[in-house]
Amino acid sequence: MSSPAHAYPQKRLDEVAEFLDSMRRELPDGAHRAGPYPYFGSHGQQGTTDAYLFDEPLVLLAEDLSGFVASGRPLAQAIDGKAWVNKRIHVLRPGAQLSPAFLARALERIDLDRYASGTKRNRLTRSRAAAIRVPLPPLARQRGIAEALAHAERLREGRRYASAQLDAFVRTYFLERFGAPQSNPRRWPQLQLRALGENQDELRAVRERSMPDPGGERFPIYGPLGVVDWTHAPPFDGERLLVAEDGMNLVTRLSPVTQVVTGRFAVDRHMHVIAANGRADLQYLRYALELTELRPYLGSAARPKLKRAALERLSLPVPPLEQQRAFRALVEKAEALQALHQRSGERLEELYTSLRTQALSGASVIADR
Repeated sequence: MSSPAHAYPQKRLDEVAEFLDSMRRELPDGAHRAGPYPYFGSHGQQGTTDAYLFDEPLVLLAEDLSGFVASGRPLAQAIDGKAWVNKRIHVLRPGAQLSPAFLARALERIDLDRYASGTKRNRLTRSRAAAIRVPLPPLARQRGIAEALAHAERLREGRRYASAQLDAFVRTYFLERFGAPQSNPRRWPQLQLRALGENQDELRAVRERSMPDPGGERFPIYGPLGVVDWTHAPPFDGERLLVAEDGMNLVTRLSPVTQVVTGRFAVDRHMHVIAANGRADLQYLRYALELTELRPYLGSAARPKLKRAALERLSLPVPPLEQQRAFRALVEKAEALQALHQRSGERLEELYTSLRTQALSGASVIADR
């Protein structure tokens, strides 16, 4: 692909920034005490400490690329002030011709995998990082680009925060209305899950690798992370509650372990499938399970698995159906707002990516500051 006529010149990273990796230090065993200074390591910031190594505008660049990707954190980050950095992340001091905030944004956009080494190509050594080529606009323009992208990032963060608050509101409402499922402070009658819904695991399908017929209507196949593939022959039609069967998320609970889906669809073998039987609302059951500690029901801490028998013997409070249905109405309103947030968020992501690509390649989309 040809570069824009007004593309910025490219420079090797070690020509425009100084590596301060030799100044990094590991904290001695037992010396990691919480304090006022951020502590950075293999996955970005990992808490705080009461000591620091650096106190100036710098850029941190991932060394373990897979660790940062797994944590969802950016591969490069500008910092300014006192901080401790261990030996698992590169430390860069940008030269006078380079803005730290701009350098971090530029490194975020570059495909760093092509510079990585190792059997899984996930380690960015200092020598390979030094060879990364970065764009070098005039300094005033760098600052304008960094400021515009920072503003766009604040909008993205605001959208993510609003979505998280919606889910937190629904959970809080559940606890206020029904109480915690395990302690059951309202003293609702309790039944095992086998009595509150019909298990349909036998209809699950092995995920299709491909669909030979490119035409025709296709339907989603659900797994623990949402839609994982597509099929032409879905076994389910209508509403079902899906519950994760295995994975560390059953222990960490960093993301939901349940979904309520509707329509025509298939489910892979990593999710249990429960249909309504008239005794409980599926949205109520979903949040009751989300707010229940599942570790006592898992087969192994090392390889967490929620077997069907363990799931079915799980006991849950059963409030009156009219109260469960009123809760469903609240959930549906919250999900409608979530869908609105998601659509606007997808558009915002497209705009942010386009803005960053054009700005860092030299397109005239941001005025000099």
